[in-house]
Amino acid sequence: MTLADHLETPRAWSADSRCVVVLAPAGYGKTTLLRQWATDSGLPFLWVTRPVTAEASPDGLAVAILDAIGQRWPDAVPTTLPPRAALGAFLAQPPEPLVLVFDETERISAAHLSTIFELPTAPGVHIVVAGRSLDERALTAARLAGPVRFVGVDELRLGVAEAEQILLDLDADEIDDLVRVTDGWAAGLRLAASTAHRGTPGEGFTGRERIVVEYVRSRVLAELADDVADFVMRASLFEELEAGLCDAALARTGSQQILEALERSGHFLFAVDRRSRRFAWQRFVRAALEDECERRFPGEISAIRRRGADWLAHHDRPVEALRLRVADGARADALEVLGAAVLPMFYAGELTALVDLFHGIGADIATTDGYLATMFAYAGVMTGDYVCATRWGKVAADHYSRHPFKDSDEAVAYLTYRAHLAANGTSAMLEDALAARREVAESSPWRSPTLMIAGIALSLTGHPAEAAAALDEAIHLSREENASAALVLALAQRALLMETPNHSQPLVDEAMEVARDAKMTMYPQTALPTALAALAAARRGERERARELLTAAERYRPLVGKALPWLAVQLRIAIVRTAIRLGDIAVARGALREAEEMIALLPGRGPLAAEIRSVSDAVAGLSLGERTGPVAGANLLTTAEWRLLPLLPTHLTFEEIGGRLHLSKNTIKTQAISIYRKLGVSSRSEAVEAVRTLGLIEA
Repeated sequence: MTLADHLETPRAWSADSRCVVVLAPAGYGKTTLLRQWATDSGLPFLWVTRPVTAEASPDGLAVAILDAIGQRWPDAVPTTLPPRAALGAFLAQPPEPLVLVFDETERISAAHLSTIFELPTAPGVHIVVAGRSLDERALTAARLAGPVRFVGVDELRLGVAEAEQILLDLDADEIDDLVRVTDGWAAGLRLAASTAHRGTPGEGFTGRERIVVEYVRSRVLAELADDVADFVMRASLFEELEAGLCDAALARTGSQQILEALERSGHFLFAVDRRSRRFAWQRFVRAALEDECERRFPGEISAIRRRGADWLAHHDRPVEALRLRVADGARADALEVLGAAVLPMFYAGELTALVDLFHGIGADIATTDGYLATMFAYAGVMTGDYVCATRWGKVAADHYSRHPFKDSDEAVAYLTYRAHLAANGTSAMLEDALAARREVAESSPWRSPTLMIAGIALSLTGHPAEAAAALDEAIHLSREENASAALVLALAQRALLMETPNHSQPLVDEAMEVARDAKMTMYPQTALPTALAALAAARRGERERARELLTAAERYRPLVGKALPWLAVQLRIAIVRTAIRLGDIAVARGALREAEEMIALLPGRGPLAAEIRSVSDAVAGLSLGERTGPVAGANLLTTAEWRLLPLLPTHLTFEEIGGRLHLSKNTIKTQAISIYRKLGVSSRSEAVEAVRTLGLIEA
């Protein structure tokens, strides 16, 4: 698929767009797109290439357009008329439909750009203007001129299919990596591909490569006034820019005007909010600018970062302040904001990033700080790192054996961590969780994870009603606070307590959506909702979807283990139940074996032990079926027969079942007889007994 296919060719949009405006920074393939449009459309494209400066006469624009027309139709323009009159006569009655192309708006003055959109044209004459930017006057003229279509960076980003056409020497996996790390920036793809040919994989492309830095010097810095170029390099030390931050960090004023001008001029700075108060760089351009800043202003960088971090911390943005202080190597300063940054990062699901920050500061700082040791341990639990969880948990325990908790939040954090780890079984887990719930303040940021783990502990020790109440409160609070990690796990645990699949499905769906939005798809918390979604699909008879989700759930098995033993057991039970329904004996046996190993780590196993016994019996039935035939028969059931299966144990007659499924009584009877034959039974009651034994329906 070409870019023209991706965006639709002029033949498709000409009916409702007199003008098309293509605006993007350098390297996004604007000219390439126009040439593909010209090839695909079948219309004559007239390229107006003569520069029209502000000093040009009022006829300058008309002369430039007439020059382009003359190259296509030498005799079509009246030579006896003044340029503007001659142009008007041609555009009123062109020899055929055409497209006037004004590429590189930088070559045309703002006043003449506005005039382009005001040209009187006959139907079938279309105008395309392409460049890095248009000023407000030209934009207003474009909007007033009639139907106009704007094409920007979002539309010009290349996908894998488009990238394959320009990166012919790379394989599909390499191209996929490069598209992901460059955000589909065409020039960035070519630059990254050139480094790949030199032995650097796409994942290693950072933007600091020499070829990228040289590109940014020539396409960004060389085109800016010296004072603006200096601003750009110094401001590249920050991921997101806003006027207050830049004024404070760069010790200057007037940053808002510069930021808005850079965004308008198409120099890789984009507004990230509607009011143009916050801006972000194209990430590899930023990396190249930062590299250039470090080369030109090495003595200023530390002070700029420090002032920026101070401003961010003062404006309640501790995570960004922490990252700056870690990048600057300001260990003592980083510690000042670490405590405030930890929970927001947990809430946002940025657990891996938090661990990276810990290591950036230096893990040894936690040896003398119980709260930080607890945070290290908690991060290990929530990312499935058992070594990290237990190592730093021991450090925290040793610290608190000698020193009291500084405040209630510190006590709650440690008890909540210990409850998650459940090293002494579910009864001790419940004691820790309830102690944390008693201790946590109404206004504490630890309240939602504390309620969540209390609800889980109550469920695991056989108190379903109390568990449901605690989890409902945790879900409500986590939604309010955008506590993604706690919300995903609380939703999945609440789904386990629901009486019917219909009631649990919305909770599972929400958990999956929250995990996707928070980019938590490979965290332990997301494992259980994925497995429950697979089980739900299997129950509905959606076998392909169930197998897809089961495969996804199985990927979590190495990640969800001793750091969260109770979750490891729950995950594997859900996998076993799904595999049984799909007749996959190998997966069922493997997951059951692991579940039995994990539950041995949980003294006082409670309801989990009963669930293990239940699925163990079902797997035994599955194994028997492997020898005698029902499992093989179950694998032969059609989609229609899988829909009928859950209704066989009910009191409904075949006629009533037919009414529910919008089928005739005879069709239902035929499907039932087919099920009996495949399962090797001769009656409805025997079929029910067989599928219950196999775990294909609930007992």
